[in-house]
Amino acid sequence: MANSTRQVNEAATVARDDAREQRFPAEPQAPVLPRPRMPLAQRAKIFIPFDPLKGYQDALRAKEREAEAAHDERISFPDAP
Repeated sequence: MANSTRQVNEAATVARDDAREQRFPAEPQAPVLPRPRMPLAQRAKIFIPFDPLKGYQDALRAKEREAEAAHDERISFPDAP
């Protein structure tokens, strides 16, 4: 009985290893050719229009203007007599 159990376990291990080898071969089937490098100027153009938070920059500028105006009011000195 122990022999038959061992044979079944060995057969299952071999079958599992064969299936794994088919899904994930050790060597690539075809040679992988490197892609040509993209020029930096063209690469930069890809990311320029990305704006994840629409309107955030405008709101930030408005707050900056408000803070500057409040700051200017606090430090302005009255005209000397």
